[in-house]
Amino acid sequence: MFYHELEHCARKPQLMVSSVPAGPQLDLPHDVTPAQLETLLNGLLQNDEKLPYSFFIKDVEVAEELGAHLLRNKVSVETELQIVYQPQAVFRVRPVSRCTASMPGQPLRGPPGAQSSYAGHCGGA
Repeated sequence: MFYHELEHCARKPQLMVSSVPAGPQLDLPHDVTPAQLETLLNGLLQNDEKLPYSFFIKDVEVAEELGAHLLRNKVSVETELQIVYQPQAVFRVRPVSRCTASMPGQPLRGPPGAQSSYAGHCGGA
């Protein structure tokens, strides 16, 4: 099968998780990317914030355009395709809001021979 024929043969792929459809069957163009699938899926799931997902066809991750993936992995486009999605870990960075010089409960160090005190807040005893 030639690459240009793929555009007309990829019929009704469906995004699935654990064999439960995430939405209706869709006609997807052969040049759809994983980033575009992610945007589509976030819309279908009505996610308030964009979440990252990976996509798989027959247990092989889709890491390129859909048409190139199908050709490379010799997946028939004569039938409906099931595209399985898997949520990815979300890492968030939170700003530091504590003074690291004097953490609560940590002794303050003074000159040798001085008594230690404990800081209850940023800035000292």
